[in-house]
Amino acid sequence: MNSAKLLPTRSRKSKNSDLNMNLELSGKGVDPAGELEVGGYLYVTKIGPQFTDNVLRSLDPKRTDKSIQDTRKLLNWGYKPKLISFEIKHDNLYPSIHLVKGNFFTKLIPLNLSGGKIELARMPVKFFLSNFEFETE
Repeated sequence: MNSAKLLPTRSRKSKNSDLNMNLELSGKGVDPAGELEVGGYLYVTKIGPQFTDNVLRSLDPKRTDKSIQDTRKLLNWGYKPKLISFEIKHDNLYPSIHLVKGNFFTKLIPLNLSGGKIELARMPVKFFLSNFEFETE
């Protein structure tokens, strides 16, 4: 999966990276214009900082969500993503990111994340489906 495709203003050419995802959905459908009732989860593991940054920027294209912008700062400081999860319930996505200290610099920073988990604000599934183009290659 090329995470640059999540960002409409970025070049769609980027390096491929390893990615592992587990997805389970159940419900009546995923048509944003019609009836929508969906639940499940998406777990993304074996993921790099650039991919994570692209996902975060696609979730907050106007850069107004403080928790997303703070998480991007942690990535820039050298924290590494271990897991990105999107729980899906009540027609909303509940994203969370698990970070670990990555390099020598972050080990010197006296900032410790409680369990390394950052929970982001929920977002409606309809918003997510209507704002992203999904392509198959």
